[in-house]
Amino acid sequence: MHNVFGRSTRRNARKIGFLVTSSMVMAASLVVGTAHAQEAAAATDAGKAAAADEPNVPSIIVTGIRGSLSNALNTKRNSQVIVDSISAQDIGALPDRTVSEALQRVPGITLQRTGDVNTLEGSDPGRVPAEGGGVFIRGLSWTRSEINGHDVFSANSGRGLSFEDVSPDLMGAVDVYKTPSADMVEGGIAGIVDLRTRKPLDSKNFVAVSGDWNYADKRKEGFFSGNAVVSHRWDTPGGTQIGLQLSASTGKTGNRTDAIQTGSISTTTLPAAQSGLPAGTTVALPSGLGYRSVEWTQVRHSYDAVLQIKPSSSLLFTFEGMIAKVTPRDAENAVQINDQNGGFSLDPSFTFTGPQHTLASGTLTNAQLVYDSRVGQQDKVTREFYGSMFWTPTDHLTVSVDVDHVNSHASVYSMTAFDGFGLNGGRPNVAFNLTGDRPSLTFSENGLSLSDPANYFWYAAMQHNENNRASSWAERADVTYTLDDGNFFKSFKVGLRNTAKDLVTQSTNYNWGLLSTAYWGGGTPIYLNQDPGNVGLPGQTTRLNFGNFMGGNVNVPGGWFPSVGLLDKGAANAYKYLVTTQSGNGGWSPLTDAAFNGSAGNNNAYGTNTQTEKTLAGYAMASFGEDSGLLGRFDGNIGVRVIRTRTTAVGAIFLPSLSSSSSNSQTAAACIATNGAAACQALVNAATFVGDGSKTPVDARNSYTDVLPTLNTRFYLNDKTILRFAVGKTIYRPSFTDLQANQTYAYTFQADGFTPAVVAPRTLTGGNPYLKPIRAWNFDASFEYYFGKANAVTLAAFFKDVSNYISPQASTVTLTRNGVTQDFQVNIPVNGGHGTIKGVEAGYTMFFDSLPGALSGLGFNGNYTFIASTGGRNPSNPQLAPGSLLPGNLPMQGLSKHSFNAALLYEKYGISARLAYNWRSEYLANANGANVNQPVWNEAYGQLDASFIVDVNSHLKVGLQAQNLLKAKTYIDVGPASLHPRYAWEETDRHIAFLVRSKF
Repeated sequence: MHNVFGRSTRRNARKIGFLVTSSMVMAASLVVGTAHAQEAAAATDAGKAAAADEPNVPSIIVTGIRGSLSNALNTKRNSQVIVDSISAQDIGALPDRTVSEALQRVPGITLQRTGDVNTLEGSDPGRVPAEGGGVFIRGLSWTRSEINGHDVFSANSGRGLSFEDVSPDLMGAVDVYKTPSADMVEGGIAGIVDLRTRKPLDSKNFVAVSGDWNYADKRKEGFFSGNAVVSHRWDTPGGTQIGLQLSASTGKTGNRTDAIQTGSISTTTLPAAQSGLPAGTTVALPSGLGYRSVEWTQVRHSYDAVLQIKPSSSLLFTFEGMIAKVTPRDAENAVQINDQNGGFSLDPSFTFTGPQHTLASGTLTNAQLVYDSRVGQQDKVTREFYGSMFWTPTDHLTVSVDVDHVNSHASVYSMTAFDGFGLNGGRPNVAFNLTGDRPSLTFSENGLSLSDPANYFWYAAMQHNENNRASSWAERADVTYTLDDGNFFKSFKVGLRNTAKDLVTQSTNYNWGLLSTAYWGGGTPIYLNQDPGNVGLPGQTTRLNFGNFMGGNVNVPGGWFPSVGLLDKGAANAYKYLVTTQSGNGGWSPLTDAAFNGSAGNNNAYGTNTQTEKTLAGYAMASFGEDSGLLGRFDGNIGVRVIRTRTTAVGAIFLPSLSSSSSNSQTAAACIATNGAAACQALVNAATFVGDGSKTPVDARNSYTDVLPTLNTRFYLNDKTILRFAVGKTIYRPSFTDLQANQTYAYTFQADGFTPAVVAPRTLTGGNPYLKPIRAWNFDASFEYYFGKANAVTLAAFFKDVSNYISPQASTVTLTRNGVTQDFQVNIPVNGGHGTIKGVEAGYTMFFDSLPGALSGLGFNGNYTFIASTGGRNPSNPQLAPGSLLPGNLPMQGLSKHSFNAALLYEKYGISARLAYNWRSEYLANANGANVNQPVWNEAYGQLDASFIVDVNSHLKVGLQAQNLLKAKTYIDVGPASLHPRYAWEETDRHIAFLVRSKF
């Protein structure tokens, strides 16, 4: 044991002691008097285990809530590793409407209701996704996602799986593995999420059709979804079994989110007594104020075909193809409010509240108002095809071979147009109150009417495009040799796996440009009622009233916006109209595909990145066990997995154009002519360093080897009670975003265009293609007590010792180019740091069969998780502005200390009903959010969901599903750990779905 798991340290001994003690306390509370219980285990589970290992054993499909929970508990009980499972209630029907919503019911899993923090949009605290968000296991996002045990490799999200892209209708079950074994594919420190589709030889012939109409109460609109599954098996005269299953799912859903937001937080001191506070008091102010409404719609089509051929009882071939196409669309209208000077400076009207004196209320006189309309369009297609062979040539030997191919494409189009109100004054006064759960905004017109388009001027436009492609091949072969009964070692298993991944990501910059003019200056103003180019420009605007904003509880005025129709037909269409606003002064122009290979600007993710990753893994694993003896009945497995990883990254080093708006500079010659050579020396040095500004190609190569030992043990205290211990080493590879080879030099100057900026005047940002994986030792223990029908009490303790975190590092390097030597602030991801995550999980499932009559259908399912962490480092959004480095003293991103689920169940007389509440405590959503460049926190959040389904007959069910019954609001804070007042108040739809399910 010592040689397999490395050196035994005092620290590791304490970890094991923590888990052993925890488990013994768990066991003692329920297992008094089981010292000789091993004698009661003569009827072993060996038959069950054999059936589980051999695929395609025909089974009866158990439906309903109770059947779903029973299947999930059986999966947990019969596994040699620690696993939790979700089973479909019916064909094509997980317990919740999305995969991510279903996963949050599992102990230790939380749902982060913000977007993918590896993208700029996802890390924007002002945008909350409509369907779930990131799935965290035991407080960590470092999960491995699989479908039927195969890699999920997406052009949209790389290693991870965007669960909103997966149709829950196609899933038969979802397994969450919290401890690994050597035969499992590496790559998940938090755990492995495996989505399993049904197979035709697993069940009898059937046809299942279901559909629902899902009503969103804020959108006041309903959306239809439907799916169909046909499964048939044939027995040929020669004894060959053939199974074919065809599935199709189509779904449309949507929602509306209303939000009031402030801005990043800063502090200042009162120059005089104010709001009951003495002069010199430190108060906290946001950088702005605003409100927005976003309508999101998604169409998802999924198709799956499975062919199984079983020539004999010892040979099985399986072929499956799956295609998923997702097209989310969103349309956003927002109003940004600033003081009359375009900022948010201290005003005598401001009042403050709380011990940290955060802004409570005030009035902005002659407030500047910027209106924007934004459309976002994503088109994502993923195709997976695999073939496998499962062969048992003898009673002792099993051979399996599997080949899997995935290709994926994802494109993103984002287009925004801005207008402003009251260029020369006459703007409204805006009184605000930010206290409580419903802030208020009161507009008082101050000369100009908000309803007149002649008071609005064309301000700016911004565009962003992405075009990503991904492809992967994976081949694996496994051989298992099973020994005769009576041996301590039950089987030996070895295997090899080879993979090759290719990823090309193309991303433009956020192409912002002026249209007619701005509050701070520009060209000749063009107003929204004007049509200087005779192209019908006024018809490309619309008045929005913000009706029923925040459920009608917050009154905000409408205004004139660029229309969605101007923006959603492509940037070229928008330019046809917007170019007429520029009056010959230049400004915004649309990006073309050439932008993918052009200057990176100030963003290391821009441009084209070509990356590959190849792995070769081998493992050996032995299963062992005894039915009786000194330790009683126990079993388990021990093994080691060795992986060689090789990566390449092709990109470029980008140098800035110093006369661009991104650096706020002018040309050196123009500066000298106006200000003299001495004043312009810093600009001259920068121009010399940059030279011709050409980009330099980069071709980086990296490789590393990991050795991952694992041990899983299962002790049967009696026929109902199991005690487990597990220890193993895991890795999580760097994201492809972090591994990019692109790097960007940037200069920033003050308003005069030649004096270096005070903060981060010279920066170097980019990816790091030489990163190594995050690594962790995992120690787990669990206690499981099963009783009655689908009843269980489970307790688990876990400890993760994590090293080699990936996080941005702020440092200064001295670089010389073209004879000029300068210091640059470097911000790239690096490996380093050490931390621990520990916690406990408790689960309870019970149906009260002993109650009389109708009450015997009652049940309860609940769980609680506690997680704590020390040390560690947080990742950073790679698309943040240069110099936006992480503040210290932050908890781990995505980790709630407390979370729980509680569900009241009913299953009897053909009725399946559930009332489920999910809650999690405050957590750090993003260590450095986009646009605010500060930590983003989600306050505690709880949501109540419900379902009520009735069996009309043996073939037909009808029912209702409700999501967010209590219309819970999302509250987001922004700021460092010591000061993060509320930043956003967000409210979205309550969904009510009317459903029909049939099976024949």
